[in-house]
Amino acid sequence: MPAINVGMPYTRDENWTKAAACTSHDPELWFAGEGSLGRFRAERAKDICIKDCPVRLECLTEHIGEEFGIFGGLDEKERKKLRG
Repeated sequence: MPAINVGMPYTRDENWTKAAACTSHDPELWFAGEGSLGRFRAERAKDICIKDCPVRLECLTEHIGEEFGIFGGLDEKERKKLRG
């Protein structure tokens, strides 16, 4: 499981979703689907989250129970492990 990188600081007054790195990318990356293209998209989404997102921790906290998609740099299986 990748280390949690909280990224660059942001102003707490703003809505954290506006600061998310994913807002400037194709949403399909975070809901990649099956097969080799799906795995490629999921890895790209995780890479963006881990390297570029200043609100990764907020996203992961907000979406820890989601059953599908990449949130906070983790897929559904990784989030399930984190929940315990």
